[in-house]
Amino acid sequence: MGEEEEREIEVRALNGESTKIWMPAGKCVKDLKQLLALTWPPAIAAAGTAASSTPNFHLFFKGVKLSLQSHLGSLDIQQGQFLVLVPFIKKDRPQNPKPDFSTNVPKQSSTSTFADSAHSDMMQEFSSLFERSGDTSGQPHRETENFDFGHKRKRDFDNFSDSCVDTGGPYAFVWSVLQTPNKRIIEEQNSEKFVEILNSLNCLKNPRSGKCMFFAAEVCKNKMVSCMCPLWLKRIIQAFSFLNIFSAFCQVQREEITLAKLKEALTQLGKFGCQASFEDIKHLCVLCPKVVSFANNDPTHINPADAVVIISSGNEERTETENNPANGQKGMSLSKAFSAMRKRERSFKSILQGAAKFLMSKSGNENAVPLSLKGLIKLINEGGTKVSGKEGHTKVTFCQSPTSSSHAFRQRCCRETNHLLPLAMIQHLREGIGSKGQMMHVEDIGAKKAIYAEVPSDLSDRTKSALKCMGITKLYSHQAESILASLAHKNVVVSTTTSSGKSLCYNVPVLEVLSQNLSSCALYLFPTKALAQDQLRAWLAMTKEFDASINIGVYDGDTSQKDRIWLRDNSRLLITNPDMLHMSILPFHQQFSRILTNLRFVVIDEAHVYKGAFGCHTALILRRLRRLCSHVYGSDPLFVFSTATSANPLEHCMELANLSTLELINNDGSPSAQKLFVLWNPASCLRTVSFPPDGLVVSQ
Repeated sequence: MGEEEEREIEVRALNGESTKIWMPAGKCVKDLKQLLALTWPPAIAAAGTAASSTPNFHLFFKGVKLSLQSHLGSLDIQQGQFLVLVPFIKKDRPQNPKPDFSTNVPKQSSTSTFADSAHSDMMQEFSSLFERSGDTSGQPHRETENFDFGHKRKRDFDNFSDSCVDTGGPYAFVWSVLQTPNKRIIEEQNSEKFVEILNSLNCLKNPRSGKCMFFAAEVCKNKMVSCMCPLWLKRIIQAFSFLNIFSAFCQVQREEITLAKLKEALTQLGKFGCQASFEDIKHLCVLCPKVVSFANNDPTHINPADAVVIISSGNEERTETENNPANGQKGMSLSKAFSAMRKRERSFKSILQGAAKFLMSKSGNENAVPLSLKGLIKLINEGGTKVSGKEGHTKVTFCQSPTSSSHAFRQRCCRETNHLLPLAMIQHLREGIGSKGQMMHVEDIGAKKAIYAEVPSDLSDRTKSALKCMGITKLYSHQAESILASLAHKNVVVSTTTSSGKSLCYNVPVLEVLSQNLSSCALYLFPTKALAQDQLRAWLAMTKEFDASINIGVYDGDTSQKDRIWLRDNSRLLITNPDMLHMSILPFHQQFSRILTNLRFVVIDEAHVYKGAFGCHTALILRRLRRLCSHVYGSDPLFVFSTATSANPLEHCMELANLSTLELINNDGSPSAQKLFVLWNPASCLRTVSFPPDGLVVSQ
């Protein structure tokens, strides 16, 4: 596991609290303990007072204490496993005079060797922590610079400044303020440090090289200058950094960010040289509304981890109790607040870096938007940028000018809601969004009138009565043809369009046979449970006022054991699927002997689904069914197939059930409206610019 790779480590305390931290696999347990002592409340509590800064706790994995030099990459931590934080109390050892063992030194026992080893590990741990406690700056160690709090990130996360995670960075600053008794971030002493941090974060840097983007892009030839960001851009970055840090502090303290608090903080920081103003914060709301937004006294509709929510109205009416952080509810944990800071920072930098690179790339164009705050706002307001992609690789979609093709495209977009006939709609598309010839071909499929046929006279009065109860007084031609073929003891496949009434083609002859012979049975096979339930409802509606006793039921994986027994003993119409036929019916065919002996119809709906491996399996199952019926139970059921999208329904169904004869019904008698089939070739997309870390690539 390489040094660059990071892994997620879950740590739990004895009180049940837990946290997840992403750390490089090459780091040691010592680094993990230092990070925990800095950010996690249970570890901070075990670390003792700020004066000692000694994390008095051990980390255990699977009951074994981890040594300080153990590499995290060597730990085989599987999903669901975690480290345990166990605090301890350090007691000062009495300074006894060292006895002289220069003579008669006994041989050291194994127990003594183990004790010495444990004491050596402890002393090594204490010595490393004593070194850190000797740092009077009160800031975290430099080795924590590549750590993340609460979520995974890349190691090159240094777009603004390395001081973002250095000693004295914003995270350490928030932590140090929270350790003070009054916990006020804009006190005089804290304000001076705050401004110092903001001044170190006012440069827009390349995510890979760490250099100023404007210097790296050779906007300036002066190699002695490290930052060439315009003054307005420095103020924007400084305003965001202030807002991001201030928001994290308020989240931990469970305080809302109001206009009054922001103005008070900016006024105080301005005394120490902070250049950011409230106008810059307003500009942030325009440049990145998903990162900074105003809310009218109700921030609940925005996730605070995604945006800094500023309460813009109704602040005077809010009571002191509502704004009191100590009203009984917990604030955000420090690790989650730091994670939210990084998430907002990545979103802000992606927008700013992408827009800045685009403006620089167009600086030589006569239609270019000027490299200024007004130009940047104009570019975003006109929809000129759409930033996407991961950190370190920004992709910006843009238009060339306010009168570009994308602007013309927006003008052509139709927002009318008038009803149009098909031909009028085609013409409307040709003149609108299809004006560049995207409509390659239009196939006119004409309307078709219904072809009716009388209900066959061979049907019994009870079947005709059941059809009348459904509101059916005449049939489509293909329905009547299929019914007559089935009643003539022929195997049938019905291949007509969707919604052409194929269900009646097999339901009517089955109902006729079952009503004439009270021992006859039928088997329906559907590829899905939903289709089986639809057919059950159709049969119940058809036989609602039917005087003959036809027991109908669905036999699938959802059928209870009690219902299965009843269906085996009483059903005459069994609705199932090929899987149940293979697993539950054919292996136990003796239990279904009544049904198999009197089986008259096998109906297979959606026959075109049975292709490939599934079709091969179903074909073998149907052969087993036919062999059992013929050789064991002496029955020879008729097959009725239905399909709507098969190119060769006759050959396919004959092969599926191994039938020697099969009659095809494909003269569709159902009506259909006019259809216009349009072949549309999308136009080329708007030009895009991709910004990889090491250069600018333009693609059309």
